[in-house]
Amino acid sequence: MDSRYRKFLALAETGSFSAAARSLRVTQPAVSLAVVSLEHALGVRLYVRRNRPIVLTPEGEIVAKSAQGMRAEFDHMRAALEQYRRQAGS
Repeated sequence: MDSRYRKFLALAETGSFSAAARSLRVTQPAVSLAVVSLEHALGVRLYVRRNRPIVLTPEGEIVAKSAQGMRAEFDHMRAALEQYRRQAGS
């Protein structure tokens, strides 16, 4: 999963840049830069500036929901690969 989506999803789930950074064990500026980069790539605003806790825009809600699905698929893929490695090593 693209790290920008992972960082944005942490922001959406925690409601703050600093909490998202702590949960991912990265710096707050790393989360901020990733979210800005994602906004530029998608051409939308993902959260309302000046609100605490962070409030997602309608577009941000769409991206967050999709990112949750991506995370689930990514986790499923990693588990399947791990299972394959265990079986291939037997």
